[in-house]
This record gives sequence, structure tokens and C-alpha cells, in this order.
Amino acid sequence: KRSTLSREEAARARRREIEDERLKKIQEKEAREREREQRLKHLVSERMVSLASKEAKLRSQAQQLSRLTAEMQADADQQRQAIETRLQSVLERKKRYMQHIIVKAQAASELRGSLAES
Repeated sequence: KRSTLSREEAARARRREIEDERLKKIQEKEAREREREQRLKHLVSERMVSLASKEAKLRSQAQQLSRLTAEMQADADQQRQAIETRLQSVLERKKRYMQHIIVKAQAASELRGSLAES
């Protein structure tokens, strides 16, 4: 009888050991999963910070590009206006010169006509 009891106790002890081992493995697995999840959360957090930084940098660069574009457009408009003004001035001088030449030519023609009559 005694040997049956000790065998049963040994079997119960062994079952408890097996169950304890099984629970220990489950707890270790859960702990590894929690650690993995924490690492992933940390990586995601770092990535989000990195992306936010890049987005801010790109937004800043876009604003700077927009400012430069506006400045260049204003400069181009100013240069175009200056060229148009100079061109208008040249055309006016050409017109006055041509009128002067025409007046001289008419005067010379009249002079020749009056000299020919006399």
C-alpha cells in the first residue's frame, strides 16, 4: 500500500512539475512577446519622429522654394519692365531721328527745286 501511495505521490509531483514547466514556458513566451511588442512600439515611435522631422524639413524647403520663386518672378518682371522701357526709348529716338532725316531730305529737295527754278 505504501509503495502505491508513494508512486501516486511521485506521479502527482511529476504532473505538478510538468504543469509548472508548461506554465513557466507560457510565461516566458508571453514575456518575450511583451518585449517584442515594446521593441516594435519603440521602433514605430522612432520612425514616426523621424518621418515628422523629414516632413517638417520638406515643408520648410517647399516654403523656401516658394519664396525664391516669387523673388525670381519679381526680379524677372522688373527686368522685363526695364527692357521694355529701354526699347520704348530706343524706338522713340529712332522715330525722332527718322523725322529729322525726313525734314532734312524735304528741305534739301525744296532747295534743289528752288535752285532749279532760278
